[in-house]
Amino acid sequence: MMMRKGQRLRCQNPQCAAEIKVTKDSIEGESAVTCCCGALMKKPYDKPVLNLRDADGSILAKHFSQRA
Repeated sequence: MMMRKGQRLRCQNPQCAAEIKVTKDSIEGESAVTCCCGALMKKPYDKPVLNLRDADGSILAKHFSQRA
C-alpha cells in the first residue's frame, strides 16, 4: 500500500481502534499495513462532496451526499 503524507489510517479491530497519521510519503510497498494488535489498518471513509460551478469555474455551492 502506498501511503501519502496527511493520510489517516484506522485499525479495523473495534476493541483497539488505534489511528495513525502519515507524516512522510512511503516508498513503493506491496503489503497491507497492520496495527500493533495485528489487525489491518485502512483509510476511514470520507463522504463525497459535489461542487456546483458556474460557467467561469467559480464554486456556487457545496453539496454533501445525503447517504450515510
